[in-house]
Amino acid sequence: MSQGNIKCDDVKAAFGDRIKHMMNLTIASGLEYGFTICEKKDGNIVEGGLCAGDRCSVDYQECESDQKDVGRIHVHPHIYSFLPSSSDVANGMRYQQGVKCVVDTKTNMSCGNYNNISTEKLNEYSLAGEKHDICLLTELQKQPAYATFNLEALGEHWATIQPQVFDSAMRKCLPKTKEMRDILQPYEYCETKV
Repeated sequence: MSQGNIKCDDVKAAFGDRIKHMMNLTIASGLEYGFTICEKKDGNIVEGGLCAGDRCSVDYQECESDQKDVGRIHVHPHIYSFLPSSSDVANGMRYQQGVKCVVDTKTNMSCGNYNNISTEKLNEYSLAGEKHDICLLTELQKQPAYATFNLEALGEHWATIQPQVFDSAMRKCLPKTKEMRDILQPYEYCETKV
């Protein structure tokens, strides 16, 4: 199996239990967890070692010397945040990391291969992401407890937002989420439940 052929179901089959474990670690800590997807000489994919990050990123371990780095997977510590961030897509493009998978804390996962994404498409995706964040912030600000939130506060204090309030706001922003998905479709993009 080569990096261009790894799909959501391949990742789910190979790492489903490990992904659920990472989700539980992320829920408990608020930190991103992830690992490198490594390909053995026989074509099987294996985990390159679990890494803890911060609330916005993960530094990945290298594959064993006889294995090939064919991708990355990590958990975003937000509900419904299974789409890659602009940084995730840019890193895939810049470092040719193969498949890039992102999981949220509600068992949603997306994967894509962003090696060949153009700078123009990356900028379009970044803009769509900003529109999504502004939509989310606008919806949250309608609640008195979050009326003073700004984008920085949203990033820093997302864990303090009541899950039902966050879910409701995310549902109202689904058209913005669709816009982001549509941009990623040509890049072997897929979604599944873990």
